[in-house]
Amino acid sequence: MWGSLRHLAKSSLSPMAAFCRGIMCNVMVCLAVWMSSAGHSVADKFLACVMPVMGFVASGCKRSVANMFFLPYGLVVQLLGLGGEVPGILALGVCSNLLWVTLGNLVGGTILVGLGYWLAYGRASMADAHANG
Repeated sequence: MWGSLRHLAKSSLSPMAAFCRGIMCNVMVCLAVWMSSAGHSVADKFLACVMPVMGFVASGCKRSVANMFFLPYGLVVQLLGLGGEVPGILALGVCSNLLWVTLGNLVGGTILVGLGYWLAYGRASMADAHANG
């Protein structure tokens, strides 16, 4: 029953809440990837990933890839009657969640993190490439 309630909560998020949670999730995941690429040993890489990933899990941020498994799983559990006395998870809510979370993930990863790193490091490299080119 607890799992079904969680799926119901995910599928009934407002579009703005799903979008914002998607942005923050992918910002944290992308930062974990960028920080781990700076590590030299396996321990450095692992420790660089731990805090951002724990942060997005603890804060309730949403990742579209995870939702692509868990939300249809909730629908299957509901169809099989294994969810207990929980109101139905609507397929429309699942699709809405996936749309807004995916858009938020794209904005968080490409615009906030990608553009931020490009502004910080990429412009000088591009100018050097054109000058030496």
